[in-house]
Amino acid sequence: MTKVEHYIQTLGNSADLLTKRQTSIYFEKLSNTFPFLTIMQINWRKVLIKKSTRHIEEIKKWLQEMNIKEHQVVLFWKRATKAVSVDLAQALLFFQQTADLTEEAFIYCPSVDYVIEYFKDGKMMIGLAAR
Repeated sequence: MTKVEHYIQTLGNSADLLTKRQTSIYFEKLSNTFPFLTIMQINWRKVLIKKSTRHIEEIKKWLQEMNIKEHQVVLFWKRATKAVSVDLAQALLFFQQTADLTEEAFIYCPSVDYVIEYFKDGKMMIGLAAR
């Protein structure tokens, strides 16, 4: 079992595994919405509305402050070809519980165009696409 398969299993029934095609479509939308560096990392200097944190509660508070109520997200691991559709609360709980084991990842909400980039050191960046 690969790490990503283990992560998906850990998320349980709350996560819907996306096909490679669906994953590709969502990742293309993400990469067309946010500026990327060549190292599979968002160029946060070019994102105007953003926050850096290490605390999940701050992510939740920021979303409330931005009046964002949509929480169905796509979770991508940076080194994987598969992604899952999952509720944001489940994705954040997953990172909170497995922080020492988790690969770097993106949590992307395609309907609102916000993204959370999770780094191996536990740092998170959240940003909203310019409209």
